[in-house]
Amino acid sequence: MSNYKKQEIMKVLSKVLWAIDFDQDHTTSIEKIRNVAKQFGSEIILLHILPGELNKSSFREVVNKSIEAELEAVREKLLLTGEYSIRTRIEFGNVVDRILDVSEEEDVNIIFINRGKEEAGKKVALGLNAQKIFRNAHKPVALVSEAPPAEKGHIVCPVDTSEPSARALNSAILHAKKTNSRLTVISVFEPIRISSSRLINAGVDEKSENKVHFNEFTKSFKEFIEGFDFTGLDFQTELIWGTPHLEIIRYSQEATILYMGSTGKTGLRRAILGSVTERVTGEVECNVVVLKSVEVFKLRISTDLEDIEKHFLRAYKLAELGFLEEAISQYKVCLQVNDLHLPSLYALSRVYENLGDRQQAEYYQEMAEIVRQRMTDWKIEEEIRGHYLKSG
Repeated sequence: MSNYKKQEIMKVLSKVLWAIDFDQDHTTSIEKIRNVAKQFGSEIILLHILPGELNKSSFREVVNKSIEAELEAVREKLLLTGEYSIRTRIEFGNVVDRILDVSEEEDVNIIFINRGKEEAGKKVALGLNAQKIFRNAHKPVALVSEAPPAEKGHIVCPVDTSEPSARALNSAILHAKKTNSRLTVISVFEPIRISSSRLINAGVDEKSENKVHFNEFTKSFKEFIEGFDFTGLDFQTELIWGTPHLEIIRYSQEATILYMGSTGKTGLRRAILGSVTERVTGEVECNVVVLKSVEVFKLRISTDLEDIEKHFLRAYKLAELGFLEEAISQYKVCLQVNDLHLPSLYALSRVYENLGDRQQAEYYQEMAEIVRQRMTDWKIEEEIRGHYLKSG
């Protein structure tokens, strides 16, 4: 893979904010966040928050220098490999407020926070500050587990057909494509329980009611899934009966990372997200990414007119990741550089076919055939001309 391809095509994250404390060993977190930066092309901001009262204390400079040294030590470990930048920030004030403020000021893609490390076989409960960040952050939040990273990537994404679920699934798909991970999309149907003797005496049958509602649930799930591009992925979908948070936690036991939306629907198709998210994040041991109204990944595409190979490679990777409209733009830039670029013409036909635009697909297929025939004719003419020149 060319150096260009690593630096330009792969960049779908702009900034990652890691809100770090120094009460635990971050060896595993460093490895995980370094891998994120390498795979997605990130700028990492290391943020540590000190109590507001220290800002005017006589110990301010001493504490500040100590924290700067610790941040620099983490920075050096993160920079062992990879082509990304790292900055450090020290802020004073309320931990939650300052983390959220900095995430908006820096316009980061995602906030990383740590769960903590198990002690004597006991699970570490999610801290109050972490819970508040999950509840109040506008940006996506990732909970980084100190458990060793799984050898083979497995991404699990529970959905309930809501918009936040769609954002979570889009991010999970792109993550899976970028890392060649397996993807499992689940949706949990929580059956109704009829305990009222009045309803039972009135002839309401729990089994029949649940069958009707599950059929509606299944139809809605299938329609939802059809809106996503799983091309090239090792993926599966599963519909599960049960208690939402318990089923999600069960599936997460085999996951490297869990992607979830932060709100859900109500009614007979019970919300698997929203309040369930807090129960899940408080108990799962894997990494978790929670999204609300903002996507995790944002494309960073150069608008400079570069050589045709760079634009073509960029377009190919964009199409591979499912960014079809963006890929079309890059293929058309190739045609601006060389309107007879046959690979771009054929590629445009394929991309438009995938978009369901048959008219454009046929147009570029026809253009490609015309160019191919023209190039064949030119080659024949060149051979004939060469033959006669030799004969003369």
